[in-house]
Amino acid sequence: MAQEMTIPVYLDVDTGVDDAMAILLAVRHPALEVRGITTVVGNVDLGQVTRNTLQVLEVAGAGDVPVVSGASRPLVAQARSAAAVHAADGLGNASLPPPSREAAGDDAVAFLRSELLAAPKPVTLIALAPLTNIALLFQTAPKVKEKVRELAIMGGAFGVGNATPVAEFNILHDPEAADIVFRSGVPILMYGLDVFRRVCFTEEEVDRWFASPSYLASRPYPDTPPALVGHLFHFLFSNFRRSFTSIGDAGCVGAVIDRSGLTTELLPVYIETGGRYCRGQTVVDRRPRDLVNRRGEEAVESCTAVALDIDGDFYREMFRQAVGNGSTGTG
Repeated sequence: MAQEMTIPVYLDVDTGVDDAMAILLAVRHPALEVRGITTVVGNVDLGQVTRNTLQVLEVAGAGDVPVVSGASRPLVAQARSAAAVHAADGLGNASLPPPSREAAGDDAVAFLRSELLAAPKPVTLIALAPLTNIALLFQTAPKVKEKVRELAIMGGAFGVGNATPVAEFNILHDPEAADIVFRSGVPILMYGLDVFRRVCFTEEEVDRWFASPSYLASRPYPDTPPALVGHLFHFLFSNFRRSFTSIGDAGCVGAVIDRSGLTTELLPVYIETGGRYCRGQTVVDRRPRDLVNRRGEEAVESCTAVALDIDGDFYREMFRQAVGNGSTGTG
């Protein structure tokens, strides 16, 4: 897609396997200008998330992107770990060397507030993690909402969840924060599990376009973007015992780069913060509006563009072109 200018973005992450792929796509695609990355507890603890983010940026050759750590726990509940999905280090046991720099600060909310209020034009926020930092930002500095062109969220589902039968992990980790964010009035893209699962590569494709197990075994650690992606994919193949897997959060970044492969509809979305079985559910009201009106319910003006369908091949190719290595399979 031809771009007249780059899109200024800030990422909010809990860097595990799929966040790492998203960071690589964001910093390597010419359509985006990554102005900063904030971290939050989620897939692993906050310290590990921040280290992972710095390490991934170094592999990507983007060591100048500011990284600021944020919330170390959800607003109300206790933090949950997803180490069973991402491994203890959050990066599929990648054995990356320690980062050569430290985070630029430990107050993600203050960093985003300062950056957004100083921005000459509205910017895009890409939230790939529990929404704790974003909720705190909107609560403590409501004026920043005017500077958010769009908030692209990898989170939620209108169908099947992954952390519970109906809840997606990022939303379940901090439903109270998600409730604040979804009621903020900021334009939101909800890139949920319904499309998240549909941008996939097979083992053979990963070997050909990113890195093969034999190549990875010859290196002390995955030291290039294609090698790191290859390692992350092969970890997922093994961990989930599948011969294909999704690019995950990177698809949300891809949707910010070019929306044309995504089908969305503006729909009301409510976050369930209670309930024995449904806590963390994103309740997407897909009923026809005339039915809602006939029932006498109060009309809800939605700011949430819910992703309903996706052209998986479109975003596969975008990811391969930005992060892959052609056809050598040698990283």
